[in-house]
Amino acid sequence: QVRPCFCWLQLPAMLRLAASVTFLFPWSLEGAVEFVSHPPCRKSPELHSLVWPGGEEKLVAFGGKGFIWKCKGKGCQENAPELLLARRALPEAAQSEAAVREEDGEEDGEEDVEEESDLVGNFTDEGGLSLSARRLKKRKRRSMKPLKRNLKRKVSFLGDTWAFSSDSDEWEKVWLQSDHAQAPTPRWKPSSTVTDDKRHMILFGGCKSTFIGGVMNDLWVFQTMDKGGQWTRVYTQNPPSKRRGHIAAANSTHLVVMGGKSYDMVTKKASVNIDLWSIPLASLAISGEEPASAAEPGKRGFSLDATLTGKSGQSKGLLGAAQWTQGTNFPGAPRWGATGEVLKGSDGREMLAVFGGRHLNKGGGFHSVDTSAYTYYNELWLYDFQAGNWSMAEPRGPMPHARDHHGATEMHGKLYVFGGRVEEIRSADAVRNDLWSYSLDTGSWTLHEAQGGFAPSSRYMPGVSSTIFKGKGAIAIFGGEFLPGS
Repeated sequence: QVRPCFCWLQLPAMLRLAASVTFLFPWSLEGAVEFVSHPPCRKSPELHSLVWPGGEEKLVAFGGKGFIWKCKGKGCQENAPELLLARRALPEAAQSEAAVREEDGEEDGEEDVEEESDLVGNFTDEGGLSLSARRLKKRKRRSMKPLKRNLKRKVSFLGDTWAFSSDSDEWEKVWLQSDHAQAPTPRWKPSSTVTDDKRHMILFGGCKSTFIGGVMNDLWVFQTMDKGGQWTRVYTQNPPSKRRGHIAAANSTHLVVMGGKSYDMVTKKASVNIDLWSIPLASLAISGEEPASAAEPGKRGFSLDATLTGKSGQSKGLLGAAQWTQGTNFPGAPRWGATGEVLKGSDGREMLAVFGGRHLNKGGGFHSVDTSAYTYYNELWLYDFQAGNWSMAEPRGPMPHARDHHGATEMHGKLYVFGGRVEEIRSADAVRNDLWSYSLDTGSWTLHEAQGGFAPSSRYMPGVSSTIFKGKGAIAIFGGEFLPGS
């Protein structure tokens, strides 16, 4: 096997929330690439590789929690674009010294902030994007002075959709094509997956606030189109409860949602889920079959097949709108921040591979730095869709460190896991940048070390996806947060 190396594509904006793209592939080491336009910095983005009607495969990023920059006051209208360009080129060290004013601190250790931009320094990033601070300062000395006070960043929940083309090495905001264009509410910690030969992305749930009371359980489908894309909300019967930090995955016939964290509006308490739900892909209007529409009650739906059975062990026919069926609950300890990907073994059997996560121990305080407060997991659990049962893998050899809020993807039948958080403290060594793969056939983990130490920085809540880059198989890493963070 060829030892893999990393291709680090550095964006002009590298704040405490990462807005960069990394590609892993085992053939060559590419240089840095400049971007003209790119998504705002964020963590918890959804990232998948989708195929456009013309055949090009592009990365698609949606949502998350990140920075929105605003300019208010004198000189903003005529000078903000140039100032924003300067802000994008600001090096990481200069950005981290900017003043931060806390507005709100909630559960999960998050805070909404506004931050003044610091325009003193050399606006040259590692990728070679150059904007002379001296020249800018001389040219715009008077008009830019008020802008230094008026340009602020605010941590916000994002609902934008972006596509990255490896042909042009550029991001482009996806235009939504519809007479009544709609899109999911801005959110973070949702979960999504792709299906229909990478032509559709399905998104479920997430949270529209830092506080867990903002959890949702809506279901959306994104479809690629000739000039952009289209989001469609799908209404279903008996959906899983509202949640965030859960798993959404798809096998050849069904969408599956599992776990995550919910909130009871009556008791005002959060709970960690162990339930597993499925719904036929054919009922979501994303296959060649005629779907059962929630807008047309009474129309006969499709029956479940043997790839996923209900609690009673019997396949059930569905009448009316698309309907969810509950499967076998997760048998391990409740956890959130885990990942789940569908793997196919050499015998053709499909498995849901669930890795990592954490839970709060009894008596532990939220975000306590006491090492006894949380339990982090490096267990790998497998759900056999055909048999309808769970088993915990017993890998041979070395294993990844226990972690949560990492990223994961499937490529060539293997599970790949990157980064994540290994303890609650807000220090640089609490997050990782290691990349591991697991093979169903060998039952073992493999650590992929970057050649020459060239690798993305340690982070948690990144977007991770397998894709095609320059005609070769690759793993892309987008966004996330490094610590101590903002």
